[in-house]
Amino acid sequence: MKIQNYRQMDCMKFAAALMVICVHTRHNASEVWFDFFIQNILCRVAVPFFFISSAFFIRKKSLEDPTYLRMKLSSLFTNYLFWSVVYILIGLFWINQNMDLDKVLYPFVLLFGIFYCGTYYHLWYIPALLFSLLVVTKLLHRFSYKIIFVFLGFFYLLGSLETYYSLIPNSVMKHFFDTYISVLFTTRNGLFYAPIFIACGFYIYDNKEKLIKLGHSIRYLLLLMVLLLIAEGYFIFRYSDYLDCNFILMLVPVSFLLFTLGIQSTIPISFKTNRIRLLTQYYYFIHIISIVLIAEIGHYMNWRFLEEGLSSFAFAALLTHYLSLQIIKIKESPLSKTVWSFSLFVSFFLTGILTALLLHSKGSFSPVHIEVYPCMFICILIFISPIVGSMKTSTSLKKTISR
Repeated sequence: MKIQNYRQMDCMKFAAALMVICVHTRHNASEVWFDFFIQNILCRVAVPFFFISSAFFIRKKSLEDPTYLRMKLSSLFTNYLFWSVVYILIGLFWINQNMDLDKVLYPFVLLFGIFYCGTYYHLWYIPALLFSLLVVTKLLHRFSYKIIFVFLGFFYLLGSLETYYSLIPNSVMKHFFDTYISVLFTTRNGLFYAPIFIACGFYIYDNKEKLIKLGHSIRYLLLLMVLLLIAEGYFIFRYSDYLDCNFILMLVPVSFLLFTLGIQSTIPISFKTNRIRLLTQYYYFIHIISIVLIAEIGHYMNWRFLEEGLSSFAFAALLTHYLSLQIIKIKESPLSKTVWSFSLFVSFFLTGILTALLLHSKGSFSPVHIEVYPCMFICILIFISPIVGSMKTSTSLKKTISR
């Protein structure tokens, strides 16, 4: 199966990145079913799509270069550690607000977060990706795809008890699941959730010739699976008292067929998508900062349109886009240590001023959540550093001309 259009895949991943922002944005509860459909059915396709896409291209390059997987895992983990440090303060504040723990245990909790669910909730994707890539690769050395899909499908079914929680009978299984959740919080991880999608990505690449023979029938299969996905979503909405809605059974065939259809597409994309590909990567890491800032500004100013609904999503997406562009600009124009040091100083100074204004502007402590302050600092730093860098470049250029 020849990939007809890499550019279309970039556009599909960009749309999936916007779906992830949508999932994490609060929506207007006046139309409960519509909100549920958008956030917990339609947009839930995004993360499986990313898993399958990552697995497909990693499988492709790993078969071309046996050392690629090790290098890719190392690169992903290094990048993940950087963003874990970026979010570590926000994670600590969240722990302080939501968990009754002795401060002595914080380092252990952070280590647990880094290797399991991230220092902030959206970072779970990377450790899940890393672990499941290793697991599925090892399984492929010993078993066929049929056995692997049965095995991983069983684990996905176990994980889906999080979604179908109210349907678990009062038994040993329910007691075991309650104990698991009380300790490990969620089944959305590299053991129960991610591996089956990684296996899908590997399978699609390894069975290119078989899948191409399906031709246009993939579209009809996808339509059927989407209808079944909507039906399952309706069942969950009406009859299941879920803990979370990450696991939907029909996500497996829908995301499989959607990706397969995408890589065969012949729809022409006339513009280059390199920048879109970069933006998609940074959207994932940055969007939580934007959501926190937009929601808390709305909360503080009593502007409800920023706290929830389509307008909240739109402003969060725009801020995410802007910050991502700034990061790309910073990476394309390496800044000196002097510029970074001065940018850090200015960012701390401005964040301190804004924090003082927020805390005391109404004569009492502001109701703004404490996560907004590190988010505000990161936002200011991303904004300030390229400006300082351009000012230094301009000053150096003037000195050169004057000579």
